[in-house]
Amino acid sequence: MNSFDKSAFRFSRLTTTAVFFEFGLGLLAILGGWWWNLNLWVMPGHVRIAEWQQVIWGVVLTIPLLSLLLLERSSWQWVERLRTVMERDIVPRFVRLSHFELALIAAAAGFGEELLFRGFLQQLAVQSCGVWIGIGLVSLMFGAVHAISKEYIWVATAMGVYFGLIHAYFGHTWIVVVVHAAYDWVALVYLVRRHIAAARINQD
Repeated sequence: MNSFDKSAFRFSRLTTTAVFFEFGLGLLAILGGWWWNLNLWVMPGHVRIAEWQQVIWGVVLTIPLLSLLLLERSSWQWVERLRTVMERDIVPRFVRLSHFELALIAAAAGFGEELLFRGFLQQLAVQSCGVWIGIGLVSLMFGAVHAISKEYIWVATAMGVYFGLIHAYFGHTWIVVVVHAAYDWVALVYLVRRHIAAARINQD
């Protein structure tokens, strides 16, 4: 009797596409780091921190970001516009995914995007323009590639500034990878559950 469940390893097209795309960003960063001879994981002038400490710092620094989920409940017009876009265009795509798939997508996004934007691009920008301008430029780029709506761009830009400040202070890319991945996972689970609950209420 074979009790091995192959269905547990069958991913949706969305999951497969998202993971390959995000890891592609990471590969792009690695190639860029090789070309410019950069260490993408520890920035120059910073003392190496143990991996387990980086994970702990990442989890702790995720907590302030979770306030965005509380803000999402507010009645401000720009928040309502953002919520409408999320509920109409984004969240429904993830409703049928398992928790494992949501975690996989979040982990891939944290890895690929932070390795590219903070480990590679911000490092180059800081070396060329200084810390504050470097963080600002890369954060604007980070917001621009999340051009779902004007409100989403500004939220993504603000998150980019937060990630950038963490990266500049600690100098370790793994920390922002954990922050980004952990926040994305919590946000996806929260938004999907809320969407499903709202759909059930509307059906009743």
